[in-house]
Amino acid sequence: MKIWKQYRKIIRIVWKNGKGLLCLYTGLMVFSTLLPTIAAYSQKWFLTALERTYPLIIVCVFLAVYTGIKFLNSLYQYVDSFFAHKFIFKVNFIFNSFLTEKLYKEPQENFYAPDFNDKLKKVSKGQEKIPFQIFGINGIFIKIFVIGCIQIPLIIADSPLLLMMVFLDSFVSLLVIGKIARHEYELEQKLIREQRKSDYFGEILSSKAHAKEIRVFGAQTFFYQHWFEGFRQLSRTRERFNISKQRRKMIAAVWSFFINSAVLVMLFYLLLQGSIDLAGFIFLYTIVPATSEQCKDLVSSITGDVYGNFLDIEHYIKYVEETSSSDIGIDTASAKCIDFQKFEVRNISYMYPNGSRLAVKDISLTINKGEILCILGYNGSGKTTLSKLLTGILAPTSGDIFINDRNVREYGTEERFQLFGIAYQDFTRYMLSVRDNIGYGYIEKYDEETITEAFQAANCETLHTKLPQGLETKLGKLFYTDGVELSGGEWQRLALARAYMGNHEILLLDEPTASIDPIKEMEMLQYFRQILKDRTAILISHRVGFARLADRIIVLKDGVLVENGSHEELLNRKGFYSQIFYSQKDFYK
Repeated sequence: MKIWKQYRKIIRIVWKNGKGLLCLYTGLMVFSTLLPTIAAYSQKWFLTALERTYPLIIVCVFLAVYTGIKFLNSLYQYVDSFFAHKFIFKVNFIFNSFLTEKLYKEPQENFYAPDFNDKLKKVSKGQEKIPFQIFGINGIFIKIFVIGCIQIPLIIADSPLLLMMVFLDSFVSLLVIGKIARHEYELEQKLIREQRKSDYFGEILSSKAHAKEIRVFGAQTFFYQHWFEGFRQLSRTRERFNISKQRRKMIAAVWSFFINSAVLVMLFYLLLQGSIDLAGFIFLYTIVPATSEQCKDLVSSITGDVYGNFLDIEHYIKYVEETSSSDIGIDTASAKCIDFQKFEVRNISYMYPNGSRLAVKDISLTINKGEILCILGYNGSGKTTLSKLLTGILAPTSGDIFINDRNVREYGTEERFQLFGIAYQDFTRYMLSVRDNIGYGYIEKYDEETITEAFQAANCETLHTKLPQGLETKLGKLFYTDGVELSGGEWQRLALARAYMGNHEILLLDEPTASIDPIKEMEMLQYFRQILKDRTAILISHRVGFARLADRIIVLKDGVLVENGSHEELLNRKGFYSQIFYSQKDFYK
């Protein structure tokens, strides 16, 4: 019943989004299931016509029909393959869209958890099985109808004993295939994490992103060994199972051979007894094995493919249907802009999934409209984690965040996101046009005027020699022969333009001068002074030169807020900030 309930859910969605293709392919499946019976009947008519010396014209008609059916049988596999691929593509598109939408709503901290990534692997596998589950269950209904209403009556009419042979053959398949399917599913569930590790090291060896570094360091052998050990272990485990699987299938095949031999002997006996003629002998020897194969396919579908697919698809269904607080307010179109006045953090802490210590511990601060705050600290101090807590990408383990004296839980996720224009240090470099790289920073305001303003605000016009087609210039050589490669600093300017896109209430800049030398940085600081004027901004940096743009600086150390004040106030205290300042002083000289 659970399989039927799951199937109904899937079919309702497919019917709503692609009923024409579903009906067409189901019709093809009906035709393919009937084809062996039609071919056997046409062959019987032709042989009967020859045996009884029918007029030549009738013999020729039967021959033409038989030849035409054989031709359709040989042509069918190509037609079936074409429409099957169309159907699979359509169904995958429908259900992958649901999965993508769900993942978009998923809190970022979940992606740090190994258990969640294992779950995601199972969910993705389940999503891929959906079109094949439709094939399998539709095929079951069709086979039951054809076998029960057409083939079995034809066999019983000549000899009920032949039908018993069909059932004996199918019964052994039921025992073998059902056990194989259950063990195969259990094995693949156990190997999920090891498979992810193997895929990870394989991706390191084959991707462009890692190619330069592993070659410069001569680390190919090191990573290859990690990949090879994992791949070999997976292969050995699967090989042991496959040997056991093939042994069972071989037993079933030997049993089928003896059953078919017994069928041949019985038919030969009926032919000698005169119970059937030669045409009937050939017809039954065609239809009985065909029925037996379809019964085994039916058993295989029910106990093997359909049951295994059901278990995999359940992971997908449960994940897509489960609700969480992250689902609330995610509708971009209906999200309202917040009239920002004040941002307040009260005693927030955060620990990453499976972490051993707090990344951010008991931090409190206030940001007023028009204020520029800098979060300063060395790598690992928790400054980027704190910024993600402020923007809502991560949710605090403890503590509360308020916007305009309202707890952020009262706002929709998208409402909160729209407050921030963000340029992270680890920004993504999209192999798209310059226009798209900037415009997606505020997709609701994607238009020529807004993108151009953001382009100019980030001082990207200095890149004009690198961008022969202006905003339409394609970036990267991965897909485009005329694509343009940018330096780290040039990419960072585009990331800044992305943050400026749409004039968000709060500008968050994470290490925007990290890819720039000290001389260029000093030039950029003058530029930032103009850009940040009368803006609310959060600056994240380990460099004091950039921090001095802020009205107020908070200093983090090991996830703890250790100092809070203006540049002059912090220098006079001669604390941790003063140590950072004097340690970097020579760098700026």
